[in-house]
Amino acid sequence: MFKGLLDERESLDEGIWIDAWCINQKPGPEKQDALGCMDLIYKSARKIVVVLEDSTIAPNEEALLQCLLVNKTQEFLGLEENDKRIVTTALTRILSARWFKRAWCSHELQMGTNFVFLLPTTKDIYKITPASIEDLYSMTVDFRETQQDLEDRYTETFESYDVLTRSIFLTGYQAEKSLMCQFYDNMKLACTTESDKISISINAAGLQILHSGHNKSRDQCCWDLAMIALSSGDAMVLGGVEELLTFDDQQHIYYTETWFRCYTEFDDPMIDFGGSKLEEPSYITSIDLKHITLDLLCFPGLRPTKPKVLSIQRAEIFVHEVLKLSKSNQAPFIGLETYRKSVTEILACSMECGLGWMIQQMTFAEGVAGTMQRRLEQLEFDLWPALYDMLVGSRAHSLGSNVVLTEDDRLSLLRYVLFILIYGTEIITTSSQYHSGLFDNTDQYARQSASFELGNADRALVLYGFGAIRSSLELRLAVVPVALSSSSCAALSRLWILELVDGSDKVWKMVEKLPFFTFKSISDNGTDVVRLRDQTIVG
Repeated sequence: MFKGLLDERESLDEGIWIDAWCINQKPGPEKQDALGCMDLIYKSARKIVVVLEDSTIAPNEEALLQCLLVNKTQEFLGLEENDKRIVTTALTRILSARWFKRAWCSHELQMGTNFVFLLPTTKDIYKITPASIEDLYSMTVDFRETQQDLEDRYTETFESYDVLTRSIFLTGYQAEKSLMCQFYDNMKLACTTESDKISISINAAGLQILHSGHNKSRDQCCWDLAMIALSSGDAMVLGGVEELLTFDDQQHIYYTETWFRCYTEFDDPMIDFGGSKLEEPSYITSIDLKHITLDLLCFPGLRPTKPKVLSIQRAEIFVHEVLKLSKSNQAPFIGLETYRKSVTEILACSMECGLGWMIQQMTFAEGVAGTMQRRLEQLEFDLWPALYDMLVGSRAHSLGSNVVLTEDDRLSLLRYVLFILIYGTEIITTSSQYHSGLFDNTDQYARQSASFELGNADRALVLYGFGAIRSSLELRLAVVPVALSSSSCAALSRLWILELVDGSDKVWKMVEKLPFFTFKSISDNGTDVVRLRDQTIVG
């Protein structure tokens, strides 16, 4: 295999960099300095050669891969069942190599531009590129789902590959990942020294800072990376809906419960539009492990309204028609079938807010409007007839003789509804699954959506939680942090339900977080939306 590595050189004078040999692996200043330069090394490399010495390719596998990837004389769907299994088994063996599970390798893959993988065969060396591996991964996905033994044995392998490569192969669908997404992807991968993941994440993100200090636990690394992302303006840090981050001391005696809620699987719903960014200034005044102090926008008269049955029925027909149209046409409605009931409720709530509200949403988010216009032009069918049928007779307006829509109005409605069809499923998956706040979770599977007044004839949605909607919050408070009040945070779980800690008038405990959707920036109007300064929130 070493000879195969040497053969990749253009000349005998070309040098080779091998991390394990060229960097002193003992913790210290030399290693810290080297970690800070890794992006320059990999970006400057003519070629990055990955030797997968712990994986092999059999002769029959090599022959099939040659037909599929090089000669392209055969398509995977046309293979015999046994040959499909041979190809899929070869792929899983490749992806089972240690390289695909390590955080350092994610760094290499993000920084490099010209890759080749070398695998031993019985007679020689087999070469394959990342693009060819991704082609194999894509063409075998349906077949793998039918092979339960492979799925069960290699679930972790496929998950590691997804984490490792999503920033490389999803660039056609997403812009640059948020810092939180990058950091948490790295935390899922393996590393001999856990705190090296901080240096890897910082360097891969292009941040001009150097991390130093003693080795830390995984949760401590998560905390450090979250605070780096927050200081960089990434609003995703405040939108977490999972369990509280808790870590212990080195003796495992004392446990510290932070205010920060973790993520397991997530993407920033607004990443295609520049990402969810903190409002500037954010009015976050202090942070430590146990609390965060910041300004909040409070809704003292919160009265959520469920969508009417007629609105839901019209939205159901519309979603059904969209799915029918998209089956015979290429449409970007990923996950719509799975979350059709939820998206239906979002659309029904939107109709309750009125046509004017739906039209105006795009005026508050020009970047979103521009992207949605391009997506509209890429659709291979006309969305307007189905949308028109849904809007006729909605509670707020009728498109009959009462309302005359201009061409700009029609385009704004199409852009808004297309946004919900494409991104509504991502908004829904950020919904919390803990405690009861605005929704009475007597039935944990009965999810609800609602709209409500913000004052000055303005409205917002979506409050998407478990159970039936409460008539009042009783002693609880509904707020949106000023830091999350801008249009870029419209898809985050930024409606926080709080309750006072006993004996305090400014210290609050988090009860629930829910998506709060409106592209219009939220501000203090003195009555329906009131600003509370320097409020402290604990876990």
